[in-house]
Amino acid sequence: MSSHIRSYIDSVLKHVRSKDAHYGIQAELEAHINGLARTYRLRGYTEQEAVEKAVFEMGNPERAGKA
Repeated sequence: MSSHIRSYIDSVLKHVRSKDAHYGIQAELEAHINGLARTYRLRGYTEQEAVEKAVFEMGNPERAGKA
């Protein structure tokens, strides 16, 4: 997992109250971000660009963690 993805997921998890849910949320976020990044790579973006665009699409980590 890239440091950019790890940082985003860690930021989301800081706002999730249920610690029991952390593992599932982490796995789901990682899968979703990696899927988005793969789509961007297939469109010709570099690995770094693809990851950055995918993380950006996920939105504000505080908002995501409180949802």
